[in-house]
Amino acid sequence: MPKFSKSTSLVDFIISLGANTAKIIRNPNTQLRFFVVEGTEVTGRVSKKVEKLSEDLRVSWMEPEDGEASYIIHLPGSDENTLSSLSVK
Repeated sequence: MPKFSKSTSLVDFIISLGANTAKIIRNPNTQLRFFVVEGTEVTGRVSKKVEKLSEDLRVSWMEPEDGEASYIIHLPGSDENTLSSLSVK
């Protein structure tokens, strides 16, 4: 199971890099999506559950069991391994 750490809001993540804009890009050869933070060399994965960028998204450092560690944009309180969740106020 992948390990997630350094989770922060997408807005705070972009600001911490001294940037203003993040974009989701589709690789035309593989059709896989990834994100870039303009003006930096920071890139990362995008959860399959994320359709478009918004202020409520989170960014975490992900260390998969097999593969390369990278940042991932995901829904708050969720990652690709979350099957179900319940929130109460």
